Amino acid sequence: MKLYPASDSRYSNREIWHPRFDTIFRDEPDETMYYLEIPVMYWSDILNGDYTDWDYITDELEELSYPRESLPDDYAEENAINFRSSVFGKINSYVKSSILWHMQDQLQNNTNQAMVLGVSVWTEVTDITNAVRYRLSSPHYWGRQPHILSNDSDGNIRQISTNLALAKDTGRFEYKRWLETQRPYTQCKLCGLFNKTRTDMVPVYHQQRRWQNRKNVCIKCVCSLVKGDNLGDVGYDGENQLIISDNDTTYNHLDYHNKDYLVTITGEYGRAFRKIAEIEDEWHVDILNEIKLVETIDIPTWDYSFDTSIHAWNWRFPIFLTTARPYGDSGSHFFESHSLGYDWQDPDWYANTGPYFGAEFECFVRNDRQDLRANNEVKKTAIKMFHPTDYPTAYTQDAEHQLIYAKEDGSLSDGDGVEFVSQPLSYDYWMNHVPERFWDYFRNNFRARNSSQCGIHVHIGWESMDVVQRYIFLYFLNRMNLSSSELLQRVAGRGSTYYSVWNSLVYQGSRDQVFQVALEKTQTGDNPKYNSINTRHADTIELRYFQGNTGENSIKGIFQFINGLYRISDELANPHRDWDYTEEEQPEELKFLLEGIKEQTDSTFLRQLMNTERLTADDMKYFVNRVGIDWIRTKLNDEEYGYMADRYLNVPSI
Repeated sequence: MKLYPASDSRYSNREIWHPRFDTIFRDEPDETMYYLEIPVMYWSDILNGDYTDWDYITDELEELSYPRESLPDDYAEENAINFRSSVFGKINSYVKSSILWHMQDQLQNNTNQAMVLGVSVWTEVTDITNAVRYRLSSPHYWGRQPHILSNDSDGNIRQISTNLALAKDTGRFEYKRWLETQRPYTQCKLCGLFNKTRTDMVPVYHQQRRWQNRKNVCIKCVCSLVKGDNLGDVGYDGENQLIISDNDTTYNHLDYHNKDYLVTITGEYGRAFRKIAEIEDEWHVDILNEIKLVETIDIPTWDYSFDTSIHAWNWRFPIFLTTARPYGDSGSHFFESHSLGYDWQDPDWYANTGPYFGAEFECFVRNDRQDLRANNEVKKTAIKMFHPTDYPTAYTQDAEHQLIYAKEDGSLSDGDGVEFVSQPLSYDYWMNHVPERFWDYFRNNFRARNSSQCGIHVHIGWESMDVVQRYIFLYFLNRMNLSSSELLQRVAGRGSTYYSVWNSLVYQGSRDQVFQVALEKTQTGDNPKYNSINTRHADTIELRYFQGNTGENSIKGIFQFINGLYRISDELANPHRDWDYTEEEQPEELKFLLEGIKEQTDSTFLRQLMNTERLTADDMKYFVNRVGIDWIRTKLNDEEYGYMADRYLNVPSI
């Protein structure tokens, strides 16, 4: 270490170096500026408490202004300690925040680079004596990377002060941009050290951090995690994934790999494991035996090329209606998909085929997920899992498309969030033809129920119902909103929220606002997007009631509720479909029906659900499970319909 006056030729030659210290030093009377060079090779000693050279530096600082004997010994000692602590603090703040333990070993190989600090020396008048003080100048510049000087082959110095990076093989600071363009070098994602790609690096996934794909991590960072230097652990699936987790409970249920097996693996991971095995430090003994055995996820393959991009929230894809048809007597099915907007899509067609539900599932990737690959890989796999392995071979369709896509959503502030948006699928398709492996994968790798940000939104086409059926369908929901229906709260898993406001339907100027909404397929006024019944879409009614969920049974219970409401409103509309609402007043029988719904909304829905000829026990089992069979019995008994509970609630188990 050495002090140089600011006027020294090493720092005044502008052709070699353009220092900025002259701009950060204060030009005050009786203040002298110096540069303190601290060679990089000494950093490790300083960090380890070896201060051999500091007596010389403090003596020189004192003698720069006043002879040593002019200062009281205790004053000089205090001054020296304070200055030394300040310098050590700067070195520690940089090295320990930017350089991990294994990088410090490389610093000793650095023989021609130094950190340069500005030092101010000035006279301070006290009651005792005139004394000298010295301090580090311009603390604000420490918000950036420190000034590093390099000696070239001619002994000249050059400044390296921006975008610093350390190369492991040389221990030298270099311009990061230069290292990034050098083919042999790759930067460790965890410690920032640049290493030779094929010797000291291994690609890994990180379970918690939001890495898009595999990232290069140096072997010593992997070792540090395995040995518990940092919170976390490392697992290997025996095939193509080395997986880091910050959660120390992630791998608790897993066994350990065997060192003898790991060193025999071919490819990049085998090379890394053999490199680890060669480390002779006692600290690394049996480190390979502590790498966990991660379960391999059985992921099928498809010939179809899926769109697995995470699209913007307002991106729209071509819409197709998809349903399953029985094929012959074999019990097998073939599947049909048709573009929206065709003439054959009328209420009568829907009445025969059943309603089609387009669903939006807001969710987050779980930290404790089963598939421990990167978050984006898990999202992409969920899209594929939704499709049968023979997709689209078993489908007849107007054009190439897929059944579900991924989008961003503004309500999901966490970076692990995603919204899966489906094509309109028939009720039968949702119940019977979504692959079971998707439901398993969705439940084991995503979460939604424990977040107020997540919801399930279901779309049903306006044109799937005629005006009278839409009227009854919306009348039920509107009355449930106004009465804060316990039934609906049980189905939705929540009451009115910011993202699903249980407002009444509004059509200003109409005596029967619900009917007018059914007729015009919209609301007047503000018509907020976050209404529980969102009527802002031209083609669909969006029901936003439902708390996010990733469980198969719960999601199917939601679909059965909406399907039940669709079937009930269809049957109740039958006697009134000849009503000429443009010329005639509302029929008395319809008024009586609506009054009954108004007075006893929940129990009326339950009675009608269990009486409708269009629904079987299988069409109610998920709904009954979600709402609670005991609550239904109690509700019906309270209304003196207990016989119905006994007669109709003999639903199959799920």
